[in-house]
Amino acid sequence: MFILDSDVFLAAKNVHYPQDTMPGYWEWIVRSWHAGLVASIVPVMKEIVVDGELSGWVKQNAGLFTHIDAATLQAQRGVSKWAMTRVHEGVKSDKVDEFLDGADSLLVAFCLAHGHQLVTYEQSAPEAKNGIKLPDACANFGVEYKRPHQVFRDSLAMLVLSPQLRDKEKRESSDQSDNDKDLE
Repeated sequence: MFILDSDVFLAAKNVHYPQDTMPGYWEWIVRSWHAGLVASIVPVMKEIVVDGELSGWVKQNAGLFTHIDAATLQAQRGVSKWAMTRVHEGVKSDKVDEFLDGADSLLVAFCLAHGHQLVTYEQSAPEAKNGIKLPDACANFGVEYKRPHQVFRDSLAMLVLSPQLRDKEKRESSDQSDNDKDLE
C-alpha cells in the first residue's frame, strides 16, 4: 500500500492538480483508497485541513486517513532516536523538532510498522542541515518511497478530457475548417 504525505494533497491542489480543473486526480485518490492501493494517516489529515480549500474534500473522504496504532508508536520510538542523532550531524534542533512534531516521523513509522511505501514530493537531501527530508528518513529505515507521478503511472491511471471538452474541441475544429474553406 502507498501512504500519502501531506504534500501529495497540498502541492496537487496548489500546483499540479487543482480540484476545479483536474478532478480526475482527486477521483483517482478516492478510487485507489477504496481499492486498497493508497491511504494516509490522521496527522496528515490534520495538516491539510488547515488549508480551508481541502476541508470539504477531507470530510467526505475521512476514512482515507488511518489512526495511529500501537505498532506505529513502537516504530516511532526508533524514528525519534534516529532523528535526534541528526542534531549531532549538524541539523538544527528546531528542524528536528519540526520533523518529530508534525506528521513526518509518524509517516515513516507507519510505513515501517506496516510494510508500506511512502509517497511524497520531497527530495532526498542527506547532507542538508536545515531539516530532515522524508526520503532520507525512509532510506535510513529501509522504507521504500516514491514520487506521486510514479504511483500514478504504476497504477495505470490516466487523466482524460471530459466528453464535454472533447465535443467542444471537435466543434471548434470543424468551425475552423469551415472558416478555412471560406477563405479559399
